[in-house]
Amino acid sequence: MAVAVETGPSAAGSQDAYVIQNGIIAVARGVSGTSIDHRAAALALSAVISARPQDTDDAAHALQDCVATANRTIRAISQRDPELSGMVTTLDVVCLAPGTKSSMLHFAHVGNSTIWLQRRGRTVVRLTERHAFGNGPLLRAVGMVSDLVPDIGCEPIMLADRIFITTESPTFAFSDRLLNEIAHDYAEEPLQECAAALGYVPVSARVDDAVTVVAAEVTDTGVVSVQSLISRIWHG
Repeated sequence: MAVAVETGPSAAGSQDAYVIQNGIIAVARGVSGTSIDHRAAALALSAVISARPQDTDDAAHALQDCVATANRTIRAISQRDPELSGMVTTLDVVCLAPGTKSSMLHFAHVGNSTIWLQRRGRTVVRLTERHAFGNGPLLRAVGMVSDLVPDIGCEPIMLADRIFITTESPTFAFSDRLLNEIAHDYAEEPLQECAAALGYVPVSARVDDAVTVVAAEVTDTGVVSVQSLISRIWHG
């Protein structure tokens, strides 16, 4: 997969963090509403990096384990350090498992961010559902409860399919209609241009919160390679 990233409208003080490695992409967003949010997101991603689910034969089980590890880590640190008490974060992980005829995209999801799939320029579909009622508080998040159960799934993918991971803020979230319109308009354009167009949406909406868009496209290499990594500070 080739990967492009957009962070907007303001990267300063962002609650979001992401990691891109060979065969895996993970995005997290701290949601406690305090200065420790980025720390919570970074800790969750550290657990994913250490687990290396892309290197196992059972990606689904490995993703389950790395979410559980992230949850235990964040809860343990929150309980041990009063300054980090109450850390909570979303976590979305996609893992590519190459096959002989087709590849499988495995994913784990906790929180209110969204993983989307676009097949060769066609309609974008949601692979995950928000763990929240409307715009209310999260029902599931890493660090919230000891017995966290993530959503685990997989989808067959082929060359030119695109995957999007989008975070949401208290004042902005991508709708199905909006993401489909932009992804369709840029389906024949380079991936980084599609990511840039999506990243500009919060600016045009004059949203002050940072929102992250990770866009990936399946290439003939069968692995994740950073083709274009863009991190712009938008000022609406």
